[in-house]
Amino acid sequence: GGGLACLLVLGSARGETPAPIELGQPLPPDPPASAEKGAEGPREPAPDLQDALERNARAIKALKEEHARALERQREQSELQQQQIEILEETARLLAEQVRRQAPAATAVEDLQTQAATLEARSRKAAQRDVELAAVTDDLRDRIDGIRRFGSPLPYTAKELFLPTQTNETPLAIYGQILGGYRRQNGQAGLFQSPSFGPWILLQLNNRFLLEVNFDITSGGVGIGQVQLDWFLNNYLTLSAGRFLTPIGSFNERLSPEWINKLPDAPIMFNQVLPGTSTDGIQLRGSRYLGRLPAKLEYSLYGGNGFQLPQTPKGLTQVSDFQNLTGSPDEVNARAVGGRLGMWLPLHGVNFGFSGYKNGVDAPGTRSHYDLWDFDFNFHRGCWDFRAEYANVEQFALSTIGHNINRQGFYSQVAYRNYGARNRYLANVELVARYGFASFRGVPAQALDLTKFASSLDAPISRDQYTLGINYYFYPSMVLKLAYEINRERTINLRDDIFLAQGVWAY
Repeated sequence: GGGLACLLVLGSARGETPAPIELGQPLPPDPPASAEKGAEGPREPAPDLQDALERNARAIKALKEEHARALERQREQSELQQQQIEILEETARLLAEQVRRQAPAATAVEDLQTQAATLEARSRKAAQRDVELAAVTDDLRDRIDGIRRFGSPLPYTAKELFLPTQTNETPLAIYGQILGGYRRQNGQAGLFQSPSFGPWILLQLNNRFLLEVNFDITSGGVGIGQVQLDWFLNNYLTLSAGRFLTPIGSFNERLSPEWINKLPDAPIMFNQVLPGTSTDGIQLRGSRYLGRLPAKLEYSLYGGNGFQLPQTPKGLTQVSDFQNLTGSPDEVNARAVGGRLGMWLPLHGVNFGFSGYKNGVDAPGTRSHYDLWDFDFNFHRGCWDFRAEYANVEQFALSTIGHNINRQGFYSQVAYRNYGARNRYLANVELVARYGFASFRGVPAQALDLTKFASSLDAPISRDQYTLGINYYFYPSMVLKLAYEINRERTINLRDDIFLAQGVWAY
């Protein structure tokens, strides 16, 4: 606008009358130079030019106003867009906050839906159980109704053989021992004993009957120690028939097996004081607790063949030799009865009992017989083990040798094994000490023929015996036993101290 005004002023100064100029049209050409030379002095603008200037000024003003309005509209539009952007940002923020607030509600809804599904599944299972219980209830009602109408059905044990003792399925167990030994007596050469094999067979016929068989196989043959059938009458009473270990005291029946006995030989009293180890006959035995007391009563009563010499004795040596007594039913006519009454205190590890035995005629063709009684005491607790037994035998041999014979025997034994020793080898070592005696009244040692006995220890001579032993257990049923035994006869000196060794493997 300012450039255009300058052009207009210059034109009026030259004395020319400009043609009207419209906005947007090109400017008129300049006048010739000759015309400019004759012009002199100032001139007034022509009327037409003045109008054009005014029109242009108005147009310029209008453009300025329009331009100002356009700028105002742009500014307003820009402010409007900025407000829209702010509104959109606020809306996005509010939506995000709404989503964040609605998330726990959605999780809660999902949990409710899961719980509803679980409850529905449980309800279906409960309904199924109700159906099953209803079916079982109906079945029980039918069975009870059948029992009322037709009686109880047969027990399951009668499905095959119709026996209340169950079917004859026979579990078989075999136990036993293998042993060998060595002994050297004073004044004699050492002797290795022939190994022996002693199986113990247990055959369970059913819950009522058990068959027991025990025999020893050695180089000298086979010896039958036990063949018996046990009938379990009830929880407190068992009936045994056959050949069984005689329950006189506790050693003969419970401690005599080599893998149980803690020394290589039996106490001296079992050589000539207590006769035999087995009886052919019938036995009733059992045990039961005395009410609520921590004490158990043991009892046994038996009867059968007694012990008898194979032929009529012809002197003191034969009469006094109890090792010749036999219990074979094919060789004796004697009868015997006996029993034991014992008490067992499990909490204290104590067991003791009294035994009695009465044997019939012990020599064919004579009236000789004998009676005995016995007391035994046992204690085991922790690392300590103690055993003791005393027996008194009255042999009525007046009709044979003119006087009776009294036999007495005793032994006590203590053993210690430190099971808790830190050294495992020391924990396997056991120390044993035993004292015993055998006393015979009416049997003068000088009147005996010692050549009739297998060894001097087998002769019925009064003596005291001291035994010290040490055992090593390779494991609970395999043991090596070493012992030295001192024998002191009371009337004569036979110098029969002895060293013993024995190895036992039980299975």
